[in-house]
Amino acid sequence: MTVVGSARDGDYWPEFGTLVVRDPAGPEDEYGDPSPIGTIARTGHGWLKAAAGDGPCEVLLQVHDGKPEGLAWDALLELPFVSTSGQVVLTDLIGGADNGQLKLGEAGHHRVRIAHQPLEVDEDDDESPVDRWQLDFWRVDEAEPPRWFHRERPAVFERVDPNWRHLVSFHAMDPIDCLWSAQSDGDGATVAELAAWGVAHQRGDNWLDEQLHLSTHRGQMPLADIAAQLQLPAPTTPRGLLPLFVALGYLLYDGERYRFAPEPPMPQDVLEIPADDLATLELAQSTTRYGSFAADLVSVAYWGGIRQTVSSLAERTIAGEADVEGALTYAVGRGWIRLDGPLSGEFVITALSKEA
Repeated sequence: MTVVGSARDGDYWPEFGTLVVRDPAGPEDEYGDPSPIGTIARTGHGWLKAAAGDGPCEVLLQVHDGKPEGLAWDALLELPFVSTSGQVVLTDLIGGADNGQLKLGEAGHHRVRIAHQPLEVDEDDDESPVDRWQLDFWRVDEAEPPRWFHRERPAVFERVDPNWRHLVSFHAMDPIDCLWSAQSDGDGATVAELAAWGVAHQRGDNWLDEQLHLSTHRGQMPLADIAAQLQLPAPTTPRGLLPLFVALGYLLYDGERYRFAPEPPMPQDVLEIPADDLATLELAQSTTRYGSFAADLVSVAYWGGIRQTVSSLAERTIAGEADVEGALTYAVGRGWIRLDGPLSGEFVITALSKEA
């Protein structure tokens, strides 16, 4: 098939990690769930969003006079796209910057193949593109459900994220984040190295021994309550947080260096967490694990793939059947979809999120 139009941006910087393509005529309607991107990308009526990282990126948009040949990319999927004006523009999530319009041809249904691969770059060069994206559009008569061909990573992470930062306050996690930045080659850091990193980043000469000003929000446990369960004094300074996170199993300490545990425990396995706080924590853990993939399944249902089995969804999304079952259960619980029929056989998925 022949390329009949193209647009390229060799220095695209995604806002909030999101690559955005829109029909300049709108509409702005999008899915009503809180995960509009899915695991790689999603589309709707007049919009496309992809998980593009921090950038910069090379982005190539192409229009074909028919379905293009397959490509060998690290990530590859096909999605429906509906255009009102017959044009698209590579733009920003919020700012609305216009990087040039591309004519698709007729308004109506199109198919878009989204391909991605990371680029090898010099770590000392902050300006060179770190990712390459190619979006190929062609006209179709009607929408067909999305299909995934290659994934760079599993649709669902095998290990559940403990979501410690959901249970404790931002101010408590901040010194731990500083430790992550201060460590050398992933080998942790000494207290002296941590202190020096903070001084170099405008935190003051005695920042490790300054008074902690902690507040908690819904779903968070006070540090004093956590420390009491571990029979430790409540931390009052950033320095005092380090032994607390060691006792929790989040950090390791060999008498000299603090390191991050390769597999930190689940908070509910080491603490007695009040029921309401535990419920919000478990929801956050489920969202981290299943939220993006569940959004993929909502997209399949929205675009007409309503009659499915677990195995057919697993084949379409190149995911494990257990992951499909977990994501469907999560999406039902969040009110994103309704399932009619047993997971052991054929069922019908109804997308309950607002019209895209």
